[in-house]
Amino acid sequence: MKKLSYLIVLTLILGLVLTGCFLSNVGQVPATEQSGVSEIAKSPVFNKIYGDVTLSQWQWNNFPDVWDLTQCNLTLSYTIDMSEITTDGWAVTQVGLREVGASNIDPNLKGGWMQSNYIFGSSNPNSQNLNDFHLLSVHGWDTNYQKYDAEDADTLVTPYWSGDNYGFWFDRDGVDPWQDDDPSTPSPGGSSVQWGVGDGVTYNTAGVYVIVITYHANDATTGTMFATINGIQQGLYIGGGKDAEPEFYPAGRSFTGDMTKMQVFYGRGGIDGNVEISNITVYGCPFWDECTVDLIAGQNEVAGMVTVDDDGVNLLITYKTTGDWEMTETHLYVGKTDPKELTSAPGQFPYSVEHDPTVTTYTYTIPISEIDSYKLNKGKKWVADNNPGIGPGDQIYIAAHAEVIRPIIDCYEPVWQIGDIETYGCNSGANLTNYANEFNWRKSNDGGITYDALVGDCEQGPGLGKNEPAYANPFIVETTLTDEFPYNSNFSKPYATNFDVQWEGSLPFGGLLTISWSPGQSASEKKVVSEDGNALAIFTAQGLPKPGEGWFMNIYPLVEHSVVVDPLTDGVHTINFQHTQGDGTFWDWVRLEKICVEEESAWGDGIQIREDKNWAMYFEYPCD
Repeated sequence: MKKLSYLIVLTLILGLVLTGCFLSNVGQVPATEQSGVSEIAKSPVFNKIYGDVTLSQWQWNNFPDVWDLTQCNLTLSYTIDMSEITTDGWAVTQVGLREVGASNIDPNLKGGWMQSNYIFGSSNPNSQNLNDFHLLSVHGWDTNYQKYDAEDADTLVTPYWSGDNYGFWFDRDGVDPWQDDDPSTPSPGGSSVQWGVGDGVTYNTAGVYVIVITYHANDATTGTMFATINGIQQGLYIGGGKDAEPEFYPAGRSFTGDMTKMQVFYGRGGIDGNVEISNITVYGCPFWDECTVDLIAGQNEVAGMVTVDDDGVNLLITYKTTGDWEMTETHLYVGKTDPKELTSAPGQFPYSVEHDPTVTTYTYTIPISEIDSYKLNKGKKWVADNNPGIGPGDQIYIAAHAEVIRPIIDCYEPVWQIGDIETYGCNSGANLTNYANEFNWRKSNDGGITYDALVGDCEQGPGLGKNEPAYANPFIVETTLTDEFPYNSNFSKPYATNFDVQWEGSLPFGGLLTISWSPGQSASEKKVVSEDGNALAIFTAQGLPKPGEGWFMNIYPLVEHSVVVDPLTDGVHTINFQHTQGDGTFWDWVRLEKICVEEESAWGDGIQIREDKNWAMYFEYPCD
């Protein structure tokens, strides 16, 4: 058989450096298929098609994606056309994995790759030739590292090499009738078809090979790799070549590097024509490093960031604002359908939260197993396909939306006010209008006279010594009538010395409470103010009369006091007023203001969903 004679020639050419000690337990190697390295993925598996590259002399590069072999096995497949290499010798091509940062040619001991070389230039269509050689490699030139040592994905054995092998050498043209796959031309004394030969597989290849390499991580720094060339696996004979399956079959080898951060590289050394590498495809688990995009408010201002990470089970998507921005609502889309095929309405997104109080950071935890695809029902409503989980070829799309606000410096806007702000509208503009007549003063009784709506803005009302009317406690803003608010508080009597004002709403960034009141001119008066049971301020004042401005301003001059109110969440709140000292004061008005806010819609930066509609955006994960 010519097969063995060529294997002997190979042994002489490679020399003793490629021979080694026999495997200590090679006899136990099972004849399993390369698919034996499969396992259950710990995170989503992606199918990445890189396409084609052309390599001329001394040219190399890599693809940007980072792959994590500790999450699942990785399969790298491609077709290599070496037909333009017609000068035998050192014209090597390398395609495989190397750790991030390693070289794209000879990344020695930092990855594993297939090294393909045109060794012998002899050509005879009627005889077997050893033209092209394919070797799984971990070092570009040191033959001490060229032995195979993996019998399956998780079992390493003593490194071994034999010149009697299968699936390493290939013939570009035909062979003699004895060594083809035609059963009608058997070799003398041999089988009708030699084991493992194939037209267009082991011979008549024209220098074109479909190569599939399967990688497996044994731990964080060590892995194994197995390969097929034109669909056949590699094997090594023990004790000489045979017309049968090799004893060490399939044969693989170990490699080292950072198994969590691998990239696909390709490189070409040597002389002669181009090498075409096509249909480069990876099936594996990406390294899901933390991915961050800007959170853009109002189309052009960075209001924060959106960060995506994963723990192998969940996607962790965190919104975080910067500066004075805070979030009132967040809406999140995570799915397998490109948002361009849906709508840009955040209300349709599958995840949303209203934040009260407002927040500066919020994290969604989305189980990877629940990520679904979506479609539109009647062109508007989103409907899940009920096909959750990430499978081969699936892409994860993320649209992160938030409603954001921030305070406007030195700006307040009213929330509510009880009572009027008086004007100089009496006595030809010399006196203030009656600042208490809108309260329950109108209902007071003085010697049988009821003061009602007939008491005008410029008419004098009763003094503090009269019989005070009933008042509302609590006084409910926008529900209780103004004329049920007490027109005065008097500690000496006592009257309206402890009453509540209730209101409903929120102060996202806080506010300002201001009271206008008269302490009178004769004694010191004191008020204690609290909000929802928390003390705000104690106001003490003794009025200074203003003669010539009318009865009220002369006897009961006005003062104003203000106190800052901390941020409040949406709900019902109570302001308590206590009058703890003095013989009587008049109330003028009470006002609550909130800090003005700027409101914007914000999106995680990325691709615009609908260029003809709005600036809603999305991005893909893993990020580029």
